[in-house]
Amino acid sequence: MDKKFGTILCIIIAGLGVLHSIKDSSLLVIAIGSLFGVVLVLALIQAVKEREKWRIFGVIGLTAFHTVLILNYFDVF
Repeated sequence: MDKKFGTILCIIIAGLGVLHSIKDSSLLVIAIGSLFGVVLVLALIQAVKEREKWRIFGVIGLTAFHTVLILNYFDVF
C-alpha cells in the first residue's frame, strides 16, 4: 500500500469519526466502516505479497473484529 494513500485514507476516517461524534448518523458509520475495510484489504494484500504470516493473522483478526463491531452497531446480534 502506498504510504501517502494510506495516510490520506486514515485522515479521512479520523475526520469522519470526529464528525460522527458531533452528529450521529448511520451514513457516517457506513462511510467509516467502508473506508476502514478498504484500509484492511490493502494491508492484507501487502502482507500476502511480503509473505508475513503474523501480519496476515493480525489483519484477519482485525477484519473479524471490525465486522462484529459494525454488525453490533446495526443491532444484528
